[in-house]
Amino acid sequence: MGNNASAIENVIQQSFGVCLNVKQYINNNNFNERYRVGRIIGTGQFAEVFYCYEKMTNNPYAMKVIYSTDEVPINRIMDEVEIMKLLRDHPSIVSIIDSNVEHIDEDKYEVKLVLELCKGGDLYQYVLANGAMEEKIVQKIMINLLDALRFIHKNGIIHRDLKPENILIDEFFCCKIADFGLAKRCASNDSPNKIARSKSLCGSDFYLAPELVRQQEYGPEIDIWSIGVLCYVCLCGGLPFHDNRAFDLYHKIVERGVNSYLFAQPAWKNVSSAAQHFVQWLLESDPKKRPTAEHALNHRWLRTSFAKQQYGIQTNSNKIINNGQKSSFLHGIDSNSITVQSCENRNSISNRVYDIYKY
Repeated sequence: MGNNASAIENVIQQSFGVCLNVKQYINNNNFNERYRVGRIIGTGQFAEVFYCYEKMTNNPYAMKVIYSTDEVPINRIMDEVEIMKLLRDHPSIVSIIDSNVEHIDEDKYEVKLVLELCKGGDLYQYVLANGAMEEKIVQKIMINLLDALRFIHKNGIIHRDLKPENILIDEFFCCKIADFGLAKRCASNDSPNKIARSKSLCGSDFYLAPELVRQQEYGPEIDIWSIGVLCYVCLCGGLPFHDNRAFDLYHKIVERGVNSYLFAQPAWKNVSSAAQHFVQWLLESDPKKRPTAEHALNHRWLRTSFAKQQYGIQTNSNKIINNGQKSSFLHGIDSNSITVQSCENRNSISNRVYDIYKY
């Protein structure tokens, strides 16, 4: 058994590169004996998610099981694990509790992630069921998300797939960012906290920033653009840029611009001028003029007396204090009766996804 384990470690080490200590992931402390797996929550092309319980404490969690393939190599799956471990202490990011790697066959592996259980549903389901949201609720969501994004970027990471499906909410509209399957750690060697640039195309088409569509070099600014699209979806109940044909959609993202397109939609007229300015700011076509998450948190729309009272914004330090502490999300929205619209529906807030595995 010892020789076999060493052989497995050698194979994985070659896949991971020299920077990853593989031993901590292989057959992690009798991992399978410590958890009881329940019914399935969801499935995807490369992953399944189950309810699970820690046998010793009976604490409930979600277990995401990812299968490595040629399309999803083991090193990319382990990137997700490492990133989630780095970010797990933020209250607006889904926490990873435990992880394990099992060798299946040759270069095929099964990776199990034990995650914080979030039963309240996602923002996509909520907007489909209820339409546009009140501004005070969207303010709260934006404060949560931007504070989390500030933390993500500070750690040299780009999420690259921010959209309503990847934002989990509870009944109090506290939210958490989930699914770091496309996240990229781009810190440069010279400065670990400085994000380097990237050129690889990935993400979800309705939420792609113009520089991604143009296949230009990009950085954390693409996440800010996605938050701008997401904010518009929450405020208006629909997408700012949508089309059934990818070419026409990309043309709208790159050429139509914010001013000439957003204001044409009737729902946009019901949005306050401060909120409109906030969305326009985030949807700046030039990434160099887009705000950072830190700057966006200081926008006047998020610094109203309501927001400061409800969500504890300290304007001197720009620090966000969440009143509810770290929510367990164990009591949330009942999404069983929600009918998800087709991705081909022009009014859908879903999307086609590039280079992604998720549940």
